[in-house]
Amino acid sequence: TGVAADGQGSIRPPTNANNRSRRVGSCGVQLPLPAFASTYQSGFTRGFWFTAPADFTICSLQVPDESGHGLQNVEVVRFNTEPTTLEFNDFTSLHRSIGVSSASEITVSIAVNTGDKIGILGACGSGATMRTSYGANNFASTISGFAITLIRLMMQDSIATANASYIKEEDFNPSIGRVDFGYSVTTAAPTFA
Repeated sequence: TGVAADGQGSIRPPTNANNRSRRVGSCGVQLPLPAFASTYQSGFTRGFWFTAPADFTICSLQVPDESGHGLQNVEVVRFNTEPTTLEFNDFTSLHRSIGVSSASEITVSIAVNTGDKIGILGACGSGATMRTSYGANNFASTISGFAITLIRLMMQDSIATANASYIKEEDFNPSIGRVDFGYSVTTAAPTFA
């Protein structure tokens, strides 16, 4: 399989593996993500959430597939309230793609407004076994020149077999589930004199 299990549900690449993940963004700007750390294999789905610092449109999504499974699954939600460490369903699903080739970007057009709390769950796999591309939690990223923090988001179910539900934040775990996305800017970044 080209990967080695660590006994904790994670898979790490062998020392000779080519660890490059596919990166989306052909439609616009690429969201900076943390570097690949490991692949978490389980029946659960992970991702991240953030508060939008500006208006923009998510135009492409892609789940990194370091495990080479071949299928990706992703759901984008907008929270009505800030996520907490307690499971809740106070959100609206904005997009869901299941069983799409992981070799391709998923073209979308998801309008995001300043202040929106956006969650993205994604993993490769099918059925009950998900393979999440892990990277550092509480990652400092940017959208349209504004600083944001990507915070771990989790669902204790397979996104391939169940719609997003009972989602929660988990800020003490060291990893987020990485999902690449490209975006186009609808509000200019601030300029400083």
